[in-house]
Amino acid sequence: MGMAYFGERFDNGVPIEESWMNRLGSEHFEKLTDYQDAYKPAAHRYNMGENSQFIAVPMLSAALELILGWGVENIQEYCRNLSAPYVQRLTELGFQVEQQDYRGSHLFGLRLPKTVNLDLVKKATLEANVYVSYRAGAMRISPHLYNEAKDFDRLLGAIDSLI
Repeated sequence: MGMAYFGERFDNGVPIEESWMNRLGSEHFEKLTDYQDAYKPAAHRYNMGENSQFIAVPMLSAALELILGWGVENIQEYCRNLSAPYVQRLTELGFQVEQQDYRGSHLFGLRLPKTVNLDLVKKATLEANVYVSYRAGAMRISPHLYNEAKDFDRLLGAIDSLI
């Protein structure tokens, strides 16, 4: 389950997901067989039916309350402070990362140097119990509040073993 913000520009758009749940009047269960071609107004038309996920909605609500309680800026600051020395070391090793002002601290990519074999990096990180994603020759790192310096130490150790 996820959320998105759609500005007014999309209020009359055609959704990717064609669901009976994003049709006008679909909330009236007594008329389920009276489908309408018209979509619900504004961003409601993009809903894939998650509002009937009676367990997922309260879980999402609780997660949002936690995030708001922690504070988005506090989460970003924690992730920024945690990753900064490791990002610095990785750039010294030839990895490329977007400048801090142009990336989120909770999700960023590292482009590998041409001299580093991606398959070997994948193997080394897996053996070190470091779980990152790989996208188009880059490593996607997504630190969060549950991460600690020892997690980045394992990542750096796995990479250092290859260089």
